Amino acid sequence: MEVSYQMDYLHEQIGSLVTLVPPVVVTENCISVYEQALARRQYRFLPVVDKDNRPLGLVDRLVAIEELSRPFFRDLYRKKAIGELLKPQIPIESTRFIDELAHQITREHAADSQNAFLISENGIYAGVVTFQDLLKEIVERKELHLYNLAHFDNLTGLPNRTLFRDRLEQARQFSSRRDRKIAVVFIDLDGFKFINDTLGHDAGDHVLITIAQRLPPSLRKVDTLSRLGGDEFTLLLPDIKNVNKVREITERMLTLITEPIEFAGETLRVSASMGVAFFPDDGEEIDEVLKRADMAMYEAKAAGKNNCQFFSKKLCSRVAKQQALEQALPLAVENQEFSLLFQPLVALKDSEIIGCEALLSWSYDGRQMQPLEFMPLVEKQRLTLKVTDWMLAEVARQIKAWDKQGLKWLRLAVNLSLLDLQDPKLAQRIGTALEQHGLKPDRLLLEFTDQFGIRDMATMADTLHTLCERGFSLALDDFGKGLSSLSMLRDMPIDLLKLDLAALQAPQGGKKRDDKLLQALVQLAASLEVRVVAEGVADEDGLKRITQAGCYAYQGDYCTPPLTAEELPQFLKQWQKQHKG
Repeated sequence: MEVSYQMDYLHEQIGSLVTLVPPVVVTENCISVYEQALARRQYRFLPVVDKDNRPLGLVDRLVAIEELSRPFFRDLYRKKAIGELLKPQIPIESTRFIDELAHQITREHAADSQNAFLISENGIYAGVVTFQDLLKEIVERKELHLYNLAHFDNLTGLPNRTLFRDRLEQARQFSSRRDRKIAVVFIDLDGFKFINDTLGHDAGDHVLITIAQRLPPSLRKVDTLSRLGGDEFTLLLPDIKNVNKVREITERMLTLITEPIEFAGETLRVSASMGVAFFPDDGEEIDEVLKRADMAMYEAKAAGKNNCQFFSKKLCSRVAKQQALEQALPLAVENQEFSLLFQPLVALKDSEIIGCEALLSWSYDGRQMQPLEFMPLVEKQRLTLKVTDWMLAEVARQIKAWDKQGLKWLRLAVNLSLLDLQDPKLAQRIGTALEQHGLKPDRLLLEFTDQFGIRDMATMADTLHTLCERGFSLALDDFGKGLSSLSMLRDMPIDLLKLDLAALQAPQGGKKRDDKLLQALVQLAASLEVRVVAEGVADEDGLKRITQAGCYAYQGDYCTPPLTAEELPQFLKQWQKQHKG
């Protein structure tokens, strides 16, 4: 199959355009040169060299014939050597690049004064290049370059979106005449963003180039692998007789993609989520088939990644529901259709409730949706800051309302996203929400996760230090799930470290190792004056484990599932009554 276009044309040398015209020696008689000019009708110029075959200049054949055909000039130059009439020309080495020479000609306006160029190789005559030949080559080269820019991906050399659609249309027309299927495969790399964020764009580019070179040899000559952009590829499989052939190809590609990639001493690994749709079974129009292959790819993501899914009507129904959700979300944000639930944080030492985490909830389609179900869409649609601002305002209002009920000791934890931490006005936004209700920073615990790249860490650290200086307490949430490192514990001004017990679950038989790991993390945090809060504590066994490990506090259904604002005060009274003394 055609993989990529060749870039060598950008570096061809002038020697590739040379015509080897037999030269005349500088000492030859003008009449002899005149006779040669009459005989060499196929050449426009006669090159002149010295006795050692070093190029000296060019004689225009037509000019020589016109002048020396006149009796007066023929008698005048009969005994003179051609060298006396020669206009010297500096030869061009055959190793010079064509593009380089073209720039020189343009810069020096040499096209007006030179109709041909003498070419030498290591100082010895090597031939002639006419300006017409050079101009033709430059024009063809420019057209080829523009075509390649329009139809091929600059990084990988693969066909781009434009060329892919063009070939898909050709395949569609051919398939219609022969009653054959076409398979369109959407490919999205899993884990690419992590590599790009942590190791930089050079590493990301290396991964993309490696994948682009690794896959084509496993495909048929009629297949087209293209890059749409980012970490998204598409594959056109025309002339499909059997669906099993597509399964065979995609399984082979999944295996190839997961093979390790070496970069700068690092071993990198990615996988892929693939979606397949067929023409004409899944659509008769190009955009329809492409859309459904994309749907199937997202289904592969939802199924755990590193797999291939085929489009189906059942999938179409699920995607329709997802699209409806995406359309409803902006309106929900605009109309502030969210609500808050609250889950207590309990100190292990004396079972005292030391605060509550505010959890966002959305009532949609007859049920309460939890943040994990819709927050990724909030981030995708760039609505995060609006949602956070609503949450901050509602938390501040609720704190003030509870103050009136005698709960002035209660502190609420609020989750901040990466986009919030990247906002230079974050501290001002939080401060404004608190000031409207006369509250101080010590009434909030600001939680953030480690779901950001190394390149973001410097900005994050500056933002967090600013918040710390303004009196806010900070908690690193879901430690270990993202890009957590010991340097984060050391450099970030955090007060609490929140561990999800589910993230410490090992395969069967690994519970002792889980407990040792938990104890080690607690001890490490303590050495940095950071206290550990265990999340997801659902039963007495979990409570026993975190107590033995030395955790500071816990949160989870063992205490209570999340409560509404109306339910929480009554629960707190009952809890205090049960655990008093």
